[in-house]
Amino acid sequence: MNCRSLLLTAFLCLPVLTGWTQEKISGTLKLGGYECENRGRCIDCDYSNDTLRGSQTNFACIDFLGMTGFVHSRLHSPADFRLAQFHSPASFQFAQFHSTAYFLRTQFNSIADFHFAQFGYTVDFNEAQFHSIADFLRTQFNFPANFSFTRFRSTAYFHQTQFYAPVNFYHAQFDSTADFSHVRFHSKVDFSNAIFLDVPRFLQAQLPDTLVFTEINLNGIEENVDFREFVLDSLRKRQGHDAKCRLYLDGISPNNLAKLIIPFNLFELDFPDSTYVSNATPFPYAEKEVIYETVIKKCRDV
Repeated sequence: MNCRSLLLTAFLCLPVLTGWTQEKISGTLKLGGYECENRGRCIDCDYSNDTLRGSQTNFACIDFLGMTGFVHSRLHSPADFRLAQFHSPASFQFAQFHSTAYFLRTQFNSIADFHFAQFGYTVDFNEAQFHSIADFLRTQFNFPANFSFTRFRSTAYFHQTQFYAPVNFYHAQFDSTADFSHVRFHSKVDFSNAIFLDVPRFLQAQLPDTLVFTEINLNGIEENVDFREFVLDSLRKRQGHDAKCRLYLDGISPNNLAKLIIPFNLFELDFPDSTYVSNATPFPYAEKEVIYETVIKKCRDV
């Protein structure tokens, strides 16, 4: 495993877990609520090509020291990495998650490589911290993926990632480049309240059916965010669908709104009082007017 390959590359409802059965792990674990009362250690752990079931997929509160490998691993039970810490590069290349995966509050202190990994059930990265490169190149998410409150302190690669279900980046923070080039969105994408400190890239990204940019924070960037980079997927083109993406922009400051280039042949503006939002209250007409005027003016200027 070399550096080049690495570079390419209902929490409370869970039962309290105690102990591990893996011989590679030392220490004792007692996890209750959101904290680890004790932590275990795993040094140079390599589960590559292993088939893991039952308690073998319990890695909560583990300190992974040295290179960690789950390359081509097959995890058939809930994969629990809650509050785990990876202190060196961790590779999940081609790993197959056949049950729910929990990475809640997981700390990746070095490169986290998930390229070509397959998540067959829901995956939760809520409040995870990526301190180095997060590589999801061609990762496949077959069920909803949650990256809410996730912090990406370095480059986040979602190049050619496949999202077959809704994905949530609510309150996520991207300190560096967020590359969604050639990503395939098949459903709703929610970036509400997300923070971007660099321009996100959507080059040739497949148009989702719904894109939520509510209260997005672009204060840290000066350049435009160009939604003209999105493309309509070939299947919908062949079927002759209009297939415009419903775009929510409410709550964005005027300065941030003026940084968005939105082509109306691909997007239609929507608001919280639409039929798509349950129990919604009427959205102020004056605010709608400001959003439309700002977006239209930006299109004319470019």
